[in-house]
Amino acid sequence: MEHANQVIYLEGAEDFDIHKNGSVLTVQVRRTSSPISLGVEKARTALEHFWSLASRSPATIVEYHYLTTSTIALEQDADFDGLAGIDAWTTAQTNEQLAAKLTTYLVSKLPTDSQLRAFLAQADAHNVQQYLIRRFRWLTHRPDIDAVKQSVTDRIGELLRNQRRSAGMATAVCKWLESYFWEVVIRNEAEQRRLTLGDLHRLVDAATNPLLALGTAQLPHVLDANNPGRNLLNLLARSVPPVPSPLLMRRALCDQLTSLINQRKSVLVTGTVGKGKTTLVQVVLGTLAASSQWVDLAEAEPVWEKLLFRELAAQMDDSNFPTVIILDDLNLSPGQQKAYGAALADLLRRAEATGRSIVLTAQGESSASVAQQRFTGVEIVDVLEISIEEAKALCIDHGCPDDVADLWSVLITAKTGGHPKLVQIMLDELVHRNWPLPQLSEMSSASQGIVSARQATRQLLSDTVSTSDAELLYHASTCLVLMHRSILIRLAELVGNNKNAGDVIDRFTGKWIECIEGEWYRTTALLSGSAKDVWSEEDQAKAHARLHTAIQHKSPLSPAEAGALLYHAYFSKDDWRLAHTALKLQTIDSKEARQEVEQRYLLWLPYLAIGSGQQIANNPYAAVILRGLQFKVATTLDADVVPSICDRWVEETNAVDVEALQPIVRAHMWLAVGLSECEKVPHSHRLQAATGLLTLQDEPKHIAEAMLATIFDKATGEPEFPTTATPTQFVLLNVARSVEGIAGIDTLLSWLNTTNDASRGQFEDVLGWPITQTLGAFVQATWSRHCESTKDWSPWIVALDRVDACAKRWGLHRLGREAAKAKAIILAEYLSDATTALTCLQQAEADFGPSGILLEQWANLCYHQHQDEKVLQIWLQLSQDGLADVFFDPFAARRAGISAGRLARWNDAQEIFYAAASRLGPDSMSRVRFGLMVDAALATSHTGNQVNAASLLAEAVVALPIEAAGEDDPQWEAVQRIAVEVCRLIEHRVGYAQARSQTVELGRASAPNVFALDANAGQQLRTELTQAQALRLAATLGIWPIGADTCLASLEESRHLLVQLPVSETRLSLAYARGAGEGFIPSLLQFYKSLHFMMIHRSEGPGYEIDATEWSRPVTLPDAWFGYLIAGVLCSGHALLSHLALWLTEANSHVGNEDPLSQAISRLLDGAARSSDGAQRTVRDAAEDGLVRLGASATWMLDRPNAAQLFELQQLAAYPLVSDFVRVRQELFNHHVAKTLAHAWQNHAASGQFQFVSPRTTVPALTH
Repeated sequence: MEHANQVIYLEGAEDFDIHKNGSVLTVQVRRTSSPISLGVEKARTALEHFWSLASRSPATIVEYHYLTTSTIALEQDADFDGLAGIDAWTTAQTNEQLAAKLTTYLVSKLPTDSQLRAFLAQADAHNVQQYLIRRFRWLTHRPDIDAVKQSVTDRIGELLRNQRRSAGMATAVCKWLESYFWEVVIRNEAEQRRLTLGDLHRLVDAATNPLLALGTAQLPHVLDANNPGRNLLNLLARSVPPVPSPLLMRRALCDQLTSLINQRKSVLVTGTVGKGKTTLVQVVLGTLAASSQWVDLAEAEPVWEKLLFRELAAQMDDSNFPTVIILDDLNLSPGQQKAYGAALADLLRRAEATGRSIVLTAQGESSASVAQQRFTGVEIVDVLEISIEEAKALCIDHGCPDDVADLWSVLITAKTGGHPKLVQIMLDELVHRNWPLPQLSEMSSASQGIVSARQATRQLLSDTVSTSDAELLYHASTCLVLMHRSILIRLAELVGNNKNAGDVIDRFTGKWIECIEGEWYRTTALLSGSAKDVWSEEDQAKAHARLHTAIQHKSPLSPAEAGALLYHAYFSKDDWRLAHTALKLQTIDSKEARQEVEQRYLLWLPYLAIGSGQQIANNPYAAVILRGLQFKVATTLDADVVPSICDRWVEETNAVDVEALQPIVRAHMWLAVGLSECEKVPHSHRLQAATGLLTLQDEPKHIAEAMLATIFDKATGEPEFPTTATPTQFVLLNVARSVEGIAGIDTLLSWLNTTNDASRGQFEDVLGWPITQTLGAFVQATWSRHCESTKDWSPWIVALDRVDACAKRWGLHRLGREAAKAKAIILAEYLSDATTALTCLQQAEADFGPSGILLEQWANLCYHQHQDEKVLQIWLQLSQDGLADVFFDPFAARRAGISAGRLARWNDAQEIFYAAASRLGPDSMSRVRFGLMVDAALATSHTGNQVNAASLLAEAVVALPIEAAGEDDPQWEAVQRIAVEVCRLIEHRVGYAQARSQTVELGRASAPNVFALDANAGQQLRTELTQAQALRLAATLGIWPIGADTCLASLEESRHLLVQLPVSETRLSLAYARGAGEGFIPSLLQFYKSLHFMMIHRSEGPGYEIDATEWSRPVTLPDAWFGYLIAGVLCSGHALLSHLALWLTEANSHVGNEDPLSQAISRLLDGAARSSDGAQRTVRDAAEDGLVRLGASATWMLDRPNAAQLFELQQLAAYPLVSDFVRVRQELFNHHVAKTLAHAWQNHAASGQFQFVSPRTTVPALTH
């Protein structure tokens, strides 16, 4: 209460009204736990109650406070700019757009006869603000009783101070007030349940009069009778300062802060010194239309801040007071907060209640330290370093060309650490330089602006800290990575600040040291690199050594710390420290951690000492260890400097003068270079390594073999490698993986002509490995990778002639055959000179002897000349044992299969394609294997055996790998489209449907390069459909390959209706094939559901995915579909009665016993359960129920009727199978019903007493 004319009327222990001249404030108090929103009934009831009170007394200004302990919930059916409705209500006091949105929402929620709704429907946003939003306040998430009591005590204390009485008497006064309150609240008459300001002063006087004593408690008020808080506000408040120039516009931060202020949130802007907190607020306020007041707290004392915050809180109720209040440079230290904390908390609450935003900027604090202050109800905006992405945008804003913005952004962030002040300086310099092309030297060149800024920072450091503390900070600024607290403490101890090192760190945190998160620290970027400006090279090396020791002290190390360990070891100029660290990094136990260190935290290493004659370390042994790590990192990163590293590594291994050590370090180098998968490693170095490994003896040889086994994970025991394989041969195999081009041929020939016989012998043996043939056998790999782009083949012919000459010179027969094969392919397929190609092969056979390589190429020539009989003869010859160098080539098998097809020898074609697919195995060349299986199915279909064709196709789709459904391989799309065409062709040939094309080309599915002409997205759906269609075909024909159940179960998880339909058809057809027992009724219902929803959503498009809720809805099978039941009856055979009973149980479970489906099954069971005589009488009784007759006819058929009776019974049972709704999917049961019906005729066929119309065809088919 603030005025003598105010009166509080108590409605109970909680609710009350405050009356004064011409106005009433109604306060409704609710202590509830459930969240509240504008969408709940109690909120709308409170609004209606307020409007009812206001309408009854139009001359009285009625205000309403809904005070509750409940939290705020977000409305699910409204959009208030991302705010909850009640939060939006507060903001809408000064935001007409939100007021309009609230009006629309309430109109949709309030009853049509509501007086409030009638007002909202015709009022504009301004009137809604004036008469509703500003008069009705939501006071949510209010503190519980203890906090309220403390608030009352504080306010009584403030009242006492204003009366020049001791605030220490507040507790006693509260007891008097509480006693009087309970005396008033229990009065019967409402008019007597009232409290006035006079009552308050009377009770305060009564409570304090005995204790009143003038003294020092009154002194501040005697000295200053004026309002000190208002005087301070007038002194410190000013308009928003102008934005500084030049300006670094950080859009993301500006957008974040703008959004929070527009939502009238209170915000704390944090960051270390120089990061631009104040500038950020200035920029944002310049873009907003909201009124604002700026208060500068840089020099404020804690007692000033307390008085100032109380004054600001008191002015929150003034409608003319600014909307946004900025408290700049607030000291957040615990000591300061202790003085002003309660006043600030009260200010923030009052701002929230009146729809205002308080923006605070922190005084040199990081976000981690702020979080410890436990600010509640305040959003924190942390001004972080500038990222590479943000730096790129800033570069473009400052005129940088787009094509170099990526490079400049990386250089700028690397050079400045992303510190906003340093970034701004560098951007300004680059603008004046007109954005030159970035050079590598930019990283090492000095920026005068940055140098000046850091020089000023060093001067400030020198003026404010001791020499020993500055030494610690310079050490910390030299560290490559974030420092864990334990590392920083150890570093402080090593530097000499060994007493209370943790306290020293804490003292500098927030100004010179940034606490990034938890226990991770770094110095401000303004100090980065400063050590080189204040120390000699010797002192810098000592600092790196101390950092190395400090980091090594921590356990375990993170990958970043492991990388920093090597960095500081290198710059410590201590070779043994460096060698030990390099070895340690190469022996990290975790492969993942080792790779992360190499790929992310040693990016600087590949570029050290790579110039001719440069040494990476003074000690040769330390040099070869570090060079080995450098090579590993460079090859992992595929760096262009790999050849230079290889050259320097050879020089440094040659410099190792210890005779016993040199073979060991060479062995390590040869294996690393020879087995590296990086294509930047020169082939000359790999081949030198191959030769060198053969020279190893004794212990170095055993070490190399052990290292090889570790690298290949004991691969020497696998079938594709001989058990006698040597390290040299594995290196040569690695050369085969990457050699290409004429330059690759020349390098290989140069090595063969200069190496020793032992190396050439090893090379010749490797050419005989099957895996080498798969990799292109050196020669084929060199030219095949360029075949699409080569126009002039004459240089290749000359190069292959050089290979031929080398092979003859050194007796390398396998190499000579490969050269002849390559030359023959080029002549026949690219130069159309088959005659010369054949001559080439004949000459090679004379020079190097007969082999499968040459014979297979002869078959290739015959294939292209359509000499198909000859192709098959050669293929038969290749299939026999005893011929040298016969390697399985799936594409050679494909050509043989196509030749068999061109001769209409379909059985041979099927065998060739299927055998080739089987040879590949499930994990080898999966797309080619699938294509070979599809071609085998197509060839089988041409033989007329559609059942086997469908079986092969189903076997193929069941084995489809995961990558078949990927969107990034158009070849998989093409081969699956061909598979679908083959499936449709088989369906056509068994009479299911018309084929779109009967001219599917044999061999197209297994072609090495097959592409869809109109490739498009949706490969996952396409793969599911391919599998579903092939499995559906297999199920209808009564075949089911291994693994098909798992594949079908996976397809059932799909929500694509286009997939669910064939999947449900497959499941139903399988049920028929398996005797229509358990699961038949669920399968039938699932089939109908799929077709039902397909008709409903037929306009949605092929990719439609049905909602799980809709899919779970039960369906009822229409009477017209009961023909599917009769097909199941016929497939049940002698298990008829047990199956019908099972159907009834399943139907009752799924649709209930009153459903027509359950009733139909009951009638079938009634007829089927009758005796033999009873069944016959039932069938003959035309007046009997149709389903009962059908059940009885099934029982009679099982009782061996004569031929005439059997024919009539089957005719009766077949009638429902050709009804309109059943006939359209007849193929689902035709094959299975036909097998059952045919089985009944076997006895008649065997007896010979019944004369069939076509006995030569019918009798063998029935009896076999």
